[in-house]
Amino acid sequence: MRFRVVPGALSHRIYRPFIYYYPYRYGHFTEYFPYGGSSVIIQVAAGSGPMVTTSIMPELPAGHFAPAPLLGGSPARSLPEQLAPFDPTPQEVVDRMLALAAVRSDDVIYDLGSGDGRMLLAAAKKYGIKGVGFEVDPGLVKLAREKIKDENIEQLVDIRQQDFMTADLSPATVVMLYLSQDGNAALKPHLQRQLRPGARIVSYTFDMGDWPPKIVESYRDAAGNAHILYFWEIAHPGVYGEMPQ
Repeated sequence: MRFRVVPGALSHRIYRPFIYYYPYRYGHFTEYFPYGGSSVIIQVAAGSGPMVTTSIMPELPAGHFAPAPLLGGSPARSLPEQLAPFDPTPQEVVDRMLALAAVRSDDVIYDLGSGDGRMLLAAAKKYGIKGVGFEVDPGLVKLAREKIKDENIEQLVDIRQQDFMTADLSPATVVMLYLSQDGNAALKPHLQRQLRPGARIVSYTFDMGDWPPKIVESYRDAAGNAHILYFWEIAHPGVYGEMPQ
């Protein structure tokens, strides 16, 4: 939900630890909306920087402001070919992805393009599972680490500021994805080559082209929005049909 604001107004809606500012290319008004539970994105006129946010919320120090990931037009993290567009996974979908993966207490979850860390936080809090997130946006890395610290689960969750295409995926027993069609296509050979037999992969919205999923789950939420999840499992030696030859 977005709110148009007047300078100096609605300061009680600001959450810690910091605020993103985002240049808005198509207008001259300013608006903001909560992002997660611990920051706010302020949308400002094109060419604006942190000075406009300090004029809107003068009681907050400049250190609380950071550039936002792109949120309009064709948003994307700074990965090659826009592999991982920035679009937080709805919490209900997060819960269903964890259920579809049939996560266990001995699993290690890798979240590729982990954003604000919500997938790993849910896995750690609900199942006590260790997880590693890969995220290239420094603002999102900072936000996720702050949330992990607030929840006192630093011993379970590690957020790395790293391009997941360069990561060693072999320790993962579960991999969570909400990337793009191009992102999944680029990642597929890494998953097939690096993951061990029995590892599970769940992707929200996007499939893997010629790699058929083991399960496809689709549903509508209470608001009528359609969601689709894809599930793969790396085959054990001697088991055919799971992966393309």
